[in-house]
Order: sequence, then C-alpha cells, then structure tokens
Amino acid sequence: MFGFSKAGKSGGFAVDPYDPDTQIAVIRSSICTGEKVAGFKDKRDGHFTEVMLIRSKKDRVTVDIRIC
Repeated sequence: MFGFSKAGKSGGFAVDPYDPDTQIAVIRSSICTGEKVAGFKDKRDGHFTEVMLIRSKKDRVTVDIRIC
C-alpha cells in the first residue's frame, strides 16, 4: 500500500530512494474528493509511485522535509 515495503520487525516502512535524475517529486490531488497523495513520477514513462497520504498541513510539511 502506498509504495511502501515492510522494513523488518521494527514496524516501520522503507520507501525506495528518490532519484532526481529519473524522478520528479509530485503531489497528486483527486478532483472528486480532494484527497492528496505525495509521491514520485518517473520522467520516462510517467509512472506514479505513492509515498504518503497527505491529510493535514503537518503531513505536507513532513513530505517537504523528506524530499529535500
């Protein structure tokens, strides 16, 4: 779910590393529900990999910190 892979017994999740040469950091927004999802879009084929569901402004700040 959301492009995560389980990271051992710690209960946390690992995300494939962001590669600025092949990916663009984007936020996808639904026109129906307004739901926003942060992720990476592949520059070659446009494939979107979901990373995090954005539910509040705090989540948006977290996404900005993780990507930079």
